[in-house]
Amino acid sequence: MPPENELTFDEAVEDEEEHLGLPITSRKIYTKQADAEVDGLYRKHQRAKLIVQPDFQRHFIWDEKKASRLIESAILDIPIPSIYLAEENDGREYVIDGHQRLLSFFSFIVGRFPRG
Repeated sequence: MPPENELTFDEAVEDEEEHLGLPITSRKIYTKQADAEVDGLYRKHQRAKLIVQPDFQRHFIWDEKKASRLIESAILDIPIPSIYLAEENDGREYVIDGHQRLLSFFSFIVGRFPRG
């Protein structure tokens, strides 16, 4: 039995369903794999169709050395980790994972390193 202040799994699911007003069984997640090019993602960002800095993302914290290593890896065709995006009902995409990498690429494109 869990301690008094902890919920069991079933209680947590019921609590979440009540909070969101939608049973878990009727929620759907759609996924697709894509090999998006950085240039295309940058153009989406310029048109405000790709939100790189949603409220839940921390600010840019990489230093120039780390960002440069990422750029070098891409130039040398070394695989880099995937970038995860979520598309919202408004049609815009939000960066879930890959914020630091995308900002490093975008700063390389414009020739200006981000600060904070």
